[in-house]
Parts: sequence; C-alpha cells; structure tokens
Amino acid sequence: LGDVYKRQAEYYDHAVSELEWILEHSVGTDGGWPESTRYHVAVLNSMGFAAKVMNRARGENWFENEKLRKMYDFMMRIQMPPDAAAAGIWKDRADYPPVGDADYSQMNGCIYAGIEGYAKTDPLFAAQLQYALDREGGGITDWLYLGPEDLTAVSPALETTLFPDMGYVAFRQDYGTAAEDYAFYSSAGKLIGSHQHNDRGSFILYSDRTPISLDAGMCDYGAEEGPWYEGPEAHNTVAFYKEDGTLYAGSENASVLDFYQSEAYDYVKSDIGGGGNQSYQRHFLFLKDGLDAYVIWDEI
Repeated sequence: LGDVYKRQAEYYDHAVSELEWILEHSVGTDGGWPESTRYHVAVLNSMGFAAKVMNRARGENWFENEKLRKMYDFMMRIQMPPDAAAAGIWKDRADYPPVGDADYSQMNGCIYAGIEGYAKTDPLFAAQLQYALDREGGGITDWLYLGPEDLTAVSPALETTLFPDMGYVAFRQDYGTAAEDYAFYSSAGKLIGSHQHNDRGSFILYSDRTPISLDAGMCDYGAEEGPWYEGPEAHNTVAFYKEDGTLYAGSENASVLDFYQSEAYDYVKSDIGGGGNQSYQRHFLFLKDGLDAYVIWDEI
C-alpha cells in the first residue's frame, strides 16, 4: 500500500482524465448513453456518486460538466407518466422506458445524486429533478434519501422531445396532469452492443396516464426466453421472415427521415432496417389539441 499511497495523486488524475474522456466522447449531445436506458442509469449512478465523492474530497464540482447535466436531464425527459392503471404499491408511480435489455423498475432512483449535486449551483434544475423523483413514488431509497431540506419540487413542464443521437422521441401532452398523454418511440439508432435489442421502431403509448401499449423490455439474463425478447416479435415492430420460414434478426439500424412539432400535432418518420435487405418506413403521428390520438402506419 505504500507505493499506492505515494502515487494516489497520479492515480486520481488518471481517473479524472478517464471520466472526462467518457463524458466527452461517449455521451451524446442529447445526453444519451449509446447502449440501453438501463446502462445509461448504470453509468449515471457511477458518475453521480463519483462527482459527490470528488466534491467532498477535493472541492471539485463535477456537476458543472455539461454532459453530466445532460445525462440527468435525459432521464427526466424520457420518464413515463405515473401509471394510473397499476395496482398496489405500483399505482401512480412513474417508470422509465425499457429500451434494449432494460426492464421496468430497474432505473428508479437514478437522479438522487443529481438533486443534491445541483441544489446550490442550479436550484431550478434540482427542483425539476425533485419533481421527477416525486413522480417515481415511494420506496426504500426514498427513506434513505437525505436531500436538501429547503428544496421545493418544480414541474419542468415537458413537451415532445427528439433525442437525435439516440434516435428516441418522447411525445407529450398535458404533462403533470391527470390527462397526461405520453408516447415513447425508438425511431432511429444503430445496433452497437450486446445490451441492445432489435427494437428500432418499437413504441410505448399512454393515454390519460393509462398504458395502452407497452414494450416487453427484457426478462432476465440467461433465461430460456431471452432470444425471444431480443427479437422483433417481442416489440411493436415489423418482423421479416426468410424463405425457409426462419426469422430475420430484426431492426438493427434505423434513421429519422422527418420530424415535425407543433401545437396541433407531432410527427416523425423513420427508415428501419428489418434484417437482410429488408426495410420499411414507419410514420408516427401524435394528434393533439383535443383530438388526442396516435396514428401509426408503415410503408413496406
């Protein structure tokens, strides 16, 4: 331990340079981590608590890093509505979309460190994160949370957001009310790692805080059903079959062809690879302003 103790400053500087590189080169301009939402949370938890330790030990404020802030903002903006149809302890609790190998209820609590980290330097953002945390509902982490005592939650008043690097669209209307509508659409992106699924084009739909279409997410690593969850049949996508009847892997790559946002409606059009040389274009239209309807159609 003697040599380690003598070189602690060197090791610390090296660790800091690694964190800086990861935030600069791995996190997208929209704040997304290029794997799955679950791994976004895994990285954010490590980054957030590392920032807290560095602040206490060295007085450095890593929460001022633009990309780290965007990672917290990303989770707040993709959060689903409180579920009015759930029962028991899950009723009226907000979750996060299980894109790729993520599952429901795996990502709650990921913004705790950010609330404390931004309470002094960016109190409005901290209050907005607190609002999102309150939407998650109760749990053991709530009982252990020792956040700023004088912080009052403030609604971020979210609207439809396109995340261009990740290829996600979070459609929204009437945020923070009982009439809250929400749709999450995996509109684009490229399959780059084992933690992703062939789920480009899949979607989640809520109406008045009630889920009307959900993505399957993932069951468990090593489970017999695992390959089914990874393929297109487990998601709201088009499945293409080969001549011998076997299924193509699915939508590995997709790109956004058009995006439009207004008070009356929001719209996105995607080109989605279906495996082999197959592809199709999916249109996603969210009619607002009293119509309150989702219209989804494909060109194959």
